[in-house]
Amino acid sequence: MLFRSMGVVLAAMLHVTDVTGDSSYQAYTLKNFDFIFDHEDYFQRQAKQFGPQSYGYRRLIEFRELDDCGAIGAALVKAWSKKPDPRYRATIDRIAEHIAHKQMRLADGTLARPRPRPVSLWSDDMYMSVPFMAQMGRITKERSWFDDAAKQIIQVSARLQDPRTGLYDHRWYEDTPINPHFYWGRGGAWVVMATAELLSVLPEDHPDRPKLLEIFQRAVQGVAQVQSGSGMWHQLLDKTDSYLETSASAAFTFAIARGVNRGWLSPVYAPVAQTGWQAIATKVRSDGMIEGICVSTTAAYDSVYYYNRPTDLKAMQGYGPVLMAGAEVISMLRSFDITRTLNTFHYRPKQGAGQK
Repeated sequence: MLFRSMGVVLAAMLHVTDVTGDSSYQAYTLKNFDFIFDHEDYFQRQAKQFGPQSYGYRRLIEFRELDDCGAIGAALVKAWSKKPDPRYRATIDRIAEHIAHKQMRLADGTLARPRPRPVSLWSDDMYMSVPFMAQMGRITKERSWFDDAAKQIIQVSARLQDPRTGLYDHRWYEDTPINPHFYWGRGGAWVVMATAELLSVLPEDHPDRPKLLEIFQRAVQGVAQVQSGSGMWHQLLDKTDSYLETSASAAFTFAIARGVNRGWLSPVYAPVAQTGWQAIATKVRSDGMIEGICVSTTAAYDSVYYYNRPTDLKAMQGYGPVLMAGAEVISMLRSFDITRTLNTFHYRPKQGAGQK
């Protein structure tokens, strides 16, 4: 779980550099990837010695599931765009082969897992696959990558997105057609964030773009309506007695700010992202550690499990989304004239302001 989370962190570092111009963030990402490939022989030996039980960087050398390669793969593609190292590209191509041809799927092509039920869909897996597919479409210009990415969002949304509220259930089991729904914050946030990343690079003339925009807008409308009075979102989005959780709050903030910046959402959603960020910022300590991040979470059968998942300062699942949210909100604040009236904010695009 740590490894996939670091993929989000490394991609976020690149985004921060793009927005702020501070090259140290990009340098951090490239240094991390260079470390992996400079010591590839060691990690190969580690994989052979410990097999499936080994973690850490080995998972980028020998992967077996989306957790091993999806999010880190998307970051690697973005890094390769900055530094076209052939070692990066060789691993990118192996990840592409795994996701396109080896990862478990349903009969209709939807990516799936064999756990905890024999055939399971997890909302998490949209971020562990779709951003990589989207980036592959961007660098290869092959339409099939965009087609597959769009299919994942559309087909998972058909199974997991509540048509009334727009919120995402955490999981779906093929052998359990009637089951309780748990709208776990980070799980739903991964889908919304993945959809935003896909829309960011999807060709304007792609036939699935209108459907994806509809899904994204419905999700954001639902998310905005369950934002707490603090600006954060709850661990279980529809349960106000569950705790306020940072990683989901950050991912939603990023996606909403990105939607406003790119014109997929009306500027009336900008204050949702602004207040989200103001709340998230209070969770960032002076030493850089971030409070309120839920630890790794499986697809569970009961709400008690989700209510009682602890938070941990070392839970890396929130660090990438917080960086992404902060950078995207900076872009949003730069692109609009903002006036405060009766304790709320009105956003109007600046004359001639470019959107990033």
